[in-house]
Amino acid sequence: MYRLMRSEPTNHWNKDSDLRAYDQEEVARYSDFEEAVAACDEANRQGGARYYVIDDSGMEYYAGSWID
Repeated sequence: MYRLMRSEPTNHWNKDSDLRAYDQEEVARYSDFEEAVAACDEANRQGGARYYVIDDSGMEYYAGSWID
């Protein structure tokens, strides 16, 4: 199973590292990897939030690569 996720910055900042916090939200689930990637690519073309695919083991697929 693959999940399409949306990541959007919040107005909250980590005072210790001065990094902005992000909200992560599941948008959809796909059983087919290619469908999930196509939906992710389309969502990212829309602009605004950043979208990525995550698998059941927690690995993130973004911009053609798997990230731990």
